[in-house]
Amino acid sequence: FDRGRHNLKLNDFLDKSSNLTVELSRWVNWYALYLESLSWISKVLGSFPNLIESSKEKAKEKDSVSSYQTGYIMRQTESLVSFFEHICTRPETPPLFQNKIVDEIRELVIQDYFTVIRLVMIRLQVLSERLIKPGMEPVGDPGSNDLSLILVRLEECKESLSGFFWRCRRLAEDFWSLVGILKANTVNDG
Repeated sequence: FDRGRHNLKLNDFLDKSSNLTVELSRWVNWYALYLESLSWISKVLGSFPNLIESSKEKAKEKDSVSSYQTGYIMRQTESLVSFFEHICTRPETPPLFQNKIVDEIRELVIQDYFTVIRLVMIRLQVLSERLIKPGMEPVGDPGSNDLSLILVRLEECKESLSGFFWRCRRLAEDFWSLVGILKANTVNDG
């Protein structure tokens, strides 16, 4: 244990004793970085809300996010998108590779993924209300351009994350539909 950034000291973990342990080592290294990314979200958001399907909790989170300045919501959303981007870097697993530790890591990642989807969705809804006027031409202000860049980054993650859709298909479909609609309604002047 050190007091620095890599408290778990898993980044250098490597066991070359078999193909199985080499594969497991890749997952352990990736998961160490994943945990750092997850802890960064807690710092950016001030906590890591555990949103379940409760509409009351979602309404409370939306009220809270609605009270933030637009720039702050953008920074939060960017951090959450970075989390998705990190999930996309997970190791490829050979088809016949089975390991309870890797299966458990995947399960934890899937749970976090759907929590973060809910967090991003709320922020995108608030940003949409502020930056995209319903029934009008897309807004060409800098905030809208920043939102467009975030949406492009999200869409670049979609294929890699699609393997998780089976767990909460409706939520995933609603999320990616929102991303597509918002992307179509923003202007990218870049």
